[in-house]
Amino acid sequence: MSVRAGQVADSAVRVVQLTHTYGSGPQAVTALAGVDADFRHGTFPAVMALAMRPEVIFCDQPTGALDTQTAADVLTLLRSVVDDSQQTVIMVTHGPVAASYGDRVMVLADGRIVRNMARPGAEQIAEQLAWLGRRQLVTRRAESC
Repeated sequence: MSVRAGQVADSAVRVVQLTHTYGSGPQAVTALAGVDADFRHGTFPAVMALAMRPEVIFCDQPTGALDTQTAADVLTLLRSVVDDSQQTVIMVTHGPVAASYGDRVMVLADGRIVRNMARPGAEQIAEQLAWLGRRQLVTRRAESC
């Protein structure tokens, strides 16, 4: 485990302990003031959702508003619940790197699955998204003629 991942794990444990002790009211806000601000705003919502240990975790663009390091921490955390706790994560993302953390990536267009890939890398996902973009461009041009 990297030093950063270890720090995230320590912060996660601290947040869960503080939330268990103080609940979610004003006392919890005060107690959480001692936790790293990047963690509170980036990784904290994911940790709180995971603390309940649901069988399925739904994520809608979980890294969209995060810096690259915090995004990597969140994705690593999500990957670990799949590998270590046998939970299922269903994530919607436009990011090839985020999608590459999954066991299966489904590319959707117009409500349909147009690609279904097992364990693709970020580059392969990006290629598929570029293909989809070119296909949509050709379709629009044909419709305008």
